[in-house]
Amino acid sequence: MPSSSIDELQPIWIHPDNQTTDYVEAMKNYSQPNYLQARKHLESAIEKQETLPNSSHSDTIKIKNSLGILHLIMANYSRAMDCFAYANAACTIGKDMQACIAAISNNTGIAYHCQGKHNEVLTWLQRALDNYGQSLGGEHKSNAAIYCNIAYVYNRLADYSKSLDNFQNALNILAIRKKTLESEYQSTALAYNGIAVVYCNQARYGEALETLQRALKIQEDQQEADHPATAEIYENIGGVYRAKGDGNEALLWQKKALAVRKRAFGRKHPETASSYNSIATAHHARGKNYKAKALKQYSSCKALMWHKKALTVEKKLRGQDHPIVATYYDNIAQIYLGKGRCFKARRLCKKSIVLREKTLGTKHPRTAHSYLNMAWACYGRSQNFKAKDWARKALIIQEKMLGSNHPSTALCYNMLALIYARNYYHAEALKLFLDAFCVLFAKAGPAHSNTLIVRKNMMNAYERARISFHVHKSWDEWLEDIEQSI
Repeated sequence: MPSSSIDELQPIWIHPDNQTTDYVEAMKNYSQPNYLQARKHLESAIEKQETLPNSSHSDTIKIKNSLGILHLIMANYSRAMDCFAYANAACTIGKDMQACIAAISNNTGIAYHCQGKHNEVLTWLQRALDNYGQSLGGEHKSNAAIYCNIAYVYNRLADYSKSLDNFQNALNILAIRKKTLESEYQSTALAYNGIAVVYCNQARYGEALETLQRALKIQEDQQEADHPATAEIYENIGGVYRAKGDGNEALLWQKKALAVRKRAFGRKHPETASSYNSIATAHHARGKNYKAKALKQYSSCKALMWHKKALTVEKKLRGQDHPIVATYYDNIAQIYLGKGRCFKARRLCKKSIVLREKTLGTKHPRTAHSYLNMAWACYGRSQNFKAKDWARKALIIQEKMLGSNHPSTALCYNMLALIYARNYYHAEALKLFLDAFCVLFAKAGPAHSNTLIVRKNMMNAYERARISFHVHKSWDEWLEDIEQSI
């Protein structure tokens, strides 16, 4: 049964009652994965379904829903929206169709999420909850999945309290089902997984690890340690250690995840590629802890190797124009920036920008992320005016799409502040560093790595401003006042 998430959110499949040969072949190709063949079989299934004299109207709707999900995975967002719009319009009002409407509404919300339109996402996910509540009751398993999807959206918006509330709503439903119907262990483990992601974003690393260990125990008690769902928990545990700066421990967990995924999926699968990428980031984190130049270079080379391995797999499976390919260009560019090879980084950033503008448009938060990476590449080459232009482009998008109090917006403030500081505009730099610090301190917490980086940048700017403007208050006194006011 297909279950892969799309940008963290879980789609809801509603399989037709009469599964034709084409539909069965489509699902087989999906699981291999061979997305192009799966799409062809689904399109053939719909075409044949519409010509049958006694075809089921609801089966056509369900196949359209499956085709829409496949288009989402392939990043064909306009085609996915067309499929969901057709399925939604074809659904007749009635209690028997409300479950279909709920699933299609959930999947429409995911399509908006992929396009960065978060307000529309929440509207459609709420509609899905309402329809499931009316047709199947508020304690249905699918409601738990939708609450998790809503939680992930709020996490992306950095509204962490609402995110945790919705994960808890999912756990409450699953706890009731465990008592009255069946043990929903895998869904429960996934909900704990999501809570840990939120804790990690807040730099609550101890709570994140504790929550993931709880998820891991649930998973291992019910299924073998080699189950793919266990690999996701291993990967997230590694991610927490990486965020803490413990690259060695992160690498151990990422290798465990990779071993499970290789056995389950083989070497050329999106889940395996995800592990390649995670191992690369662990090597990168590990390199930051080394003092010896040779060891730093060794870690960078290993990180590059694993990122390129992931990129090769994703290009082959999803094509060169998929947004995830741009993510790998950005990741590799970050490694080159760390090595001081800014020209190579700039070329990769350009490729990422072209791809993201083509697939996501010029107003998507991830396109803004590519703009910010380009700003860093230009900054590394001392092209300050170009860096400033790219950083401002990124800032305009992030403020509009995510708001001025989002951590991603704060990173744009930090970039602009560095440029102002380099050009001796100390007052302007200090103000922007302060804006960035206040957002990160409030949202991500004082111990988060980004908060600490901005804090260090702000300290340097403050000391320069003290000299320029004859400020008498020490850095420690000034910082204490700032932290008390946040």
